[in-house]
Amino acid sequence: MNLIISVNPMSNPYLSRVQQKLAHCRLTLELYSTDAPIQQQKALIEAALLHLAVALRLYVREVGHYRDLPMPDRLYNVDDLLTQTAGGVAVDELAEREFVASIEAAEKSVLNPAVGGVKMIAASINSVTVTDLDLAQVKHWLQDFETLAERQRQSFLEY
Repeated sequence: MNLIISVNPMSNPYLSRVQQKLAHCRLTLELYSTDAPIQQQKALIEAALLHLAVALRLYVREVGHYRDLPMPDRLYNVDDLLTQTAGGVAVDELAEREFVASIEAAEKSVLNPAVGGVKMIAASINSVTVTDLDLAQVKHWLQDFETLAERQRQSFLEY
């Protein structure tokens, strides 16, 4: 049984960092406007996604800190957390959530764009499309992540 002993959320150095990145994600999404140029829309969605991905990374470290792992700063994704622990409810739930894997995959896609030559870059700027689904997806992931993190934090306090 994996019980967490003497958890004080204020003593976890990652909690406020996660909250800050989630706030940055929300604020970036608030800047989005369908009246803005396509490239600006795309930039804001990608920026919000990156803030969300960093919040997820920091949350993985927060969970690692709650689990008393010796070096939570070395955790970069849920797989790292799974490797360092024998599981547990919070860890297993993170690993099972589809939106967690989607955020991690989307971050990789944004950080490693498929770009050919100068002509391809110029052509892609003119053909970029940002749909409401893209914006809605990041908002949905944000909401799912906030709900999961808040519920898990409450369960940490119970033990």
